[in-house]
Amino acid sequence: MNRYLRKSLKILLWIIGSIIFLVVAIAVSLNIPAVQNFVKDKAINYLKNKTHTKVSLESIKIALPKDVVLNKFFIADLKGDTLLYAGKLSVDISLFKLLQNTVEINNIDLKHVRANVTRVSPDTTFNFSFII
Repeated sequence: MNRYLRKSLKILLWIIGSIIFLVVAIAVSLNIPAVQNFVKDKAINYLKNKTHTKVSLESIKIALPKDVVLNKFFIADLKGDTLLYAGKLSVDISLFKLLQNTVEINNIDLKHVRANVTRVSPDTTFNFSFII
């Protein structure tokens, strides 16, 4: 019986060690510029396909466990005009909520911002409603 307990404990330790190694490997790989560019390209393509507007981003920095920094982020409205430009957009997210497939934003810091939010009349929608 003691032998089965040892073998079970070894297997459990291997599983826990593998999970910890995988999390650390992902965290380290997200600091590599090539991986950050890959993530940036995927995010930009997703936004372009979802909004059908021009979206651009110079660079992204992912600093786990909480921060995502976007440099020179631009998104156009449906007419092609500037909806939002941010020289630097920092987002503080909750990692634990992200693991539960929920995005919870704790803080947003914008620098060098230009936003053109309009509504033709009080009973119409805003020009950014296509994003929501």
